[in-house]
Amino acid sequence: MTTPIYVPLLILLAGAAILLGVGIGRLRKRLRQTAEQVAAREARLRELENEVARLKEETEAGQRFFPAVSQQLRTPLNAIVGFSELLHATPQSPEQLAYIEAIQSASSEVLELISNVISFAKITTNQLVIQPVHFDFPQMVREVVEDCQQQARRKNVPIRLEMDFDNIITLNTDRGHLRTILQNLLNNAVRFTDAGQIVLRINKEMMAKDMGNRVFYSLLIEVEDTGIGIPAGEADRIFKPFYQVVRPGEGIRGGIGLGLAIVSRLVELLEGQLEYLPLEKGSLFRVKLTVPGVSGKLPDRDAKKPLRLDAGKPAVSPAFYALRVLVAEDSASNAKLLEVMLSKMGHKPIIAQNGQEVIRILKSREDIDVILMDIQMPLVSGDHATTMIRNGAAGAHYKDIPIVAVTAYAMTEDQQRLLRGGINYHLPKPINPDKLRATLTRIVRDYPTGGR
Repeated sequence: MTTPIYVPLLILLAGAAILLGVGIGRLRKRLRQTAEQVAAREARLRELENEVARLKEETEAGQRFFPAVSQQLRTPLNAIVGFSELLHATPQSPEQLAYIEAIQSASSEVLELISNVISFAKITTNQLVIQPVHFDFPQMVREVVEDCQQQARRKNVPIRLEMDFDNIITLNTDRGHLRTILQNLLNNAVRFTDAGQIVLRINKEMMAKDMGNRVFYSLLIEVEDTGIGIPAGEADRIFKPFYQVVRPGEGIRGGIGLGLAIVSRLVELLEGQLEYLPLEKGSLFRVKLTVPGVSGKLPDRDAKKPLRLDAGKPAVSPAFYALRVLVAEDSASNAKLLEVMLSKMGHKPIIAQNGQEVIRILKSREDIDVILMDIQMPLVSGDHATTMIRNGAAGAHYKDIPIVAVTAYAMTEDQQRLLRGGINYHLPKPINPDKLRATLTRIVRDYPTGGR
């Protein structure tokens, strides 16, 4: 019997259907697997997005945390440093003098630690940027040397400054970074030098001049000391974080090993070179930088109104007059400190506890010459009070009054923010009588003098 033709076709169709079914099943399985993989990847992506958001939040919290800690530490430290300076200037026994100098030494170490921790935190979170400003370079160098001299004097180790220029050299680079480089190199030398001397040597050369008065300076900065030096074979480690020189039989000489690491990173940021040269007795650190600047003095300030200076005998010197100084400070100890410092200089302090009181006092009298303005105060902050004054809230005659930010906000970006907001001068805490006197002297020189 002959098999009908359609039977093979049916068999073929049945086989095709079976194969198609198997293929569809496999396709469905693969689609399910793909869907599961996509869902898993989407879930993982959401986890990563949440992780990124968490890390971003933690980073931002860290960015806020370190400046906040710095601000909170500098405020009480200001009273400790300031009152110890005042106490140092009074008659005391040798024992009392030793106690005072111990307080000053410990305060300097705490301040150095705060500055280095903040700088290192910025390095590790990639927050370091260059914020160029115009500044008088020799003046800044002398300020750094004077700051470091105080600690060096306690060890009877003089710091000698050798500059091949003494006239005004105006640079246009990051003042804070350059100051930190000098400060950390000198602090390092002071820490490891017990006898002899420390020399800060600075040479400059004008490299080029473009259109206008902008120039480029090649700076060679050297810090040479007669200290204990670096042990053989360890020179390549001194610029690494947390490295500390320890001589056999000695303990660690303070610090946490961040100073030179910060110098290395800042020099790199400024596209310079840093090297260490061992000496027969001591060490030499050399920094080479090329920085822009301008020839001559800083750009002239806008015309200033005369200060209302007391006629008659100056307070301390011919460059110093008796000023009526409005002190805005919510910390009772810091307000008292400024009151005592100003009174000893011959000035007349008036105290306000917040920005609201500042405006009220200015409205009630017309004889205030200068305002020392804390920034973080209750009710009305110092920066907001400054804005109000510049907008005429205290009267038109006070719109141009010189305002000094005496504040624990000490970072370069803080200074630039405050200056943009109407502050004229920035005096970071902790302060001492010399720094306050220098700032007030500068104000008298910047503003035309005129008696009443």
